[in-house]
Amino acid sequence: MTTADDTQPLEPTGADTAGPDTAAADAPAVDTPALDTPAVDTTALEPPLATPLEPPLAAPLAAPLPVAADPAAPATVPAAAAQASVATRPRTRWAAIIWGLVLAAIAGFGVWTLLESERREGLVDWLSTLSAPAAIAYVVLVVGVLTLVIGAVGVARRIQRAVSRPRT
Repeated sequence: MTTADDTQPLEPTGADTAGPDTAAADAPAVDTPALDTPAVDTTALEPPLATPLEPPLAAPLAAPLPVAADPAAPATVPAAAAQASVATRPRTRWAAIIWGLVLAAIAGFGVWTLLESERREGLVDWLSTLSAPAAIAYVVLVVGVLTLVIGAVGVARRIQRAVSRPRT
């Protein structure tokens, strides 16, 4: 195929349509750009070549390492760096432990009550004979116990913060 320039449509020549066994003989001419030149300059995207003494794409150091004046002198580390390098233990989640114990106690009491039919019948009898003021008093008692647990969790959290706070 021959072209005058890259924008002109291609015209088939006699060599392109040599015989009936070629698919190009029946196909219409297609307008395609020349493939000799790349559409985008890719030389800027290629990484620079490494020298034999330098690893490829080596990053320079951010800051030079400090050199001690006397090699025999012990190295000194700034206090902030020393404190940051000390590994701290993960905190114990006391709120989760306390609430887990409370919920485990409630679940244990529920399972203990429901295991035997005598206990179930006793609970049903007690609930059916409960008066309105007594039911309100038990609801207030449950709210008070939950408030007590919330207070214990807050005290445990405050103690943990006080213990883990660095002393100055």
